[in-house]
Amino acid sequence: MEHSELNQLIALLDNPSTLKQKIVSLKSSNNLSESTEGFISLYDLYDGDVIKIKAYLRESKSFILKPIKKQNYFSKYLKYAALLILLIGVSGGILLFSTKLKNQPSLANQFKEPGLSNYMSTDTENNWVDIMFDFKTKNYIKANKKIHQELIAHPQNDTLIYFSGVINFKLNKLETAKKEFYKVMRINSVYKDRANYYLGNIAFLHGNKDKAIKAFHSLLNSQDIDIRNSAFEHIKELSR
Repeated sequence: MEHSELNQLIALLDNPSTLKQKIVSLKSSNNLSESTEGFISLYDLYDGDVIKIKAYLRESKSFILKPIKKQNYFSKYLKYAALLILLIGVSGGILLFSTKLKNQPSLANQFKEPGLSNYMSTDTENNWVDIMFDFKTKNYIKANKKIHQELIAHPQNDTLIYFSGVINFKLNKLETAKKEFYKVMRINSVYKDRANYYLGNIAFLHGNKDKAIKAFHSLLNSQDIDIRNSAFEHIKELSR
């Protein structure tokens, strides 16, 4: 019965109205299991669209690390339970199916790109829901493949270019990330300050302290308060 609550939620994908009520009720609880939190995260990311949730689960079979013993009523869906258990992560916030990156030094008080909450579709039909889900669950390799495909079709889209830079930065592909961030800077995108922030971090990782400080100094008047605060803290750290 370890996964009984998760099993119930999966089964309720066939009853969206009841599932919605159940999710609202669960959100008021302070003692949710990791698997339940993972399902709620997936539900919120797809705005309760059960068709998209089912589609994601079908397409994510390759990420299931360990099968769960089938049980009568829920046997149709239980093979996906392992995936949902991993969405939020376990002890220490480590996601077992996230990309394992090389350890690298970093400055304290880092700005953490939250990703998009409202998936953009103004001029193009970008696959934002899937890209952002992979990004937020730290599946950077999969996110990188999807965003690369979108860039082939929409090479001038500044949001795609910026997040391509962020994802490559997360993958420790610093030269590729740097090229993407410079593209953002050249087109004077709304992501310009964030791109410059990452360029400062790349300079730091390459051992160019002066260049990093210069980049962070240029952000002290940024309208992006999170970027401004992180830049200020980095300058203090690098100036010691």
